[in-house]
Amino acid sequence: MAHLGEPIYPDVEWVWNEVCGMGWWQSKDIRDEYRWLEEQVANQPSDGIKGRYISFPVADGKAVYYVEKLRPLTLRPVMFGDCYQIPDAHIRGLTRSDIEEMVEREKRIQEIFSRKA
Repeated sequence: MAHLGEPIYPDVEWVWNEVCGMGWWQSKDIRDEYRWLEEQVANQPSDGIKGRYISFPVADGKAVYYVEKLRPLTLRPVMFGDCYQIPDAHIRGLTRSDIEEMVEREKRIQEIFSRKA
């Protein structure tokens, strides 16, 4: 059973945006958020699941989580793009073996797409 940790915000420049009286913080350039996430993923450990980034498809994007601890299994939401998240109940239902399967599946997909024809 997984726990939900504190959110992680990309280390980018943030600006206040306001439309029709509603305001929110957003990155100055969304491409900076994607570059930041790409750097984090490139530097994640190659073995095990601690310190890895996992994602779940949501709407027109994805919800990204960082595996912070194994005991208790703790996932921290990564607040980038539209800040999609999956329901807390889904998080609580995840097990270590679920995360290990996701990581292995992602590794195999990366292998397929990194092969030269």
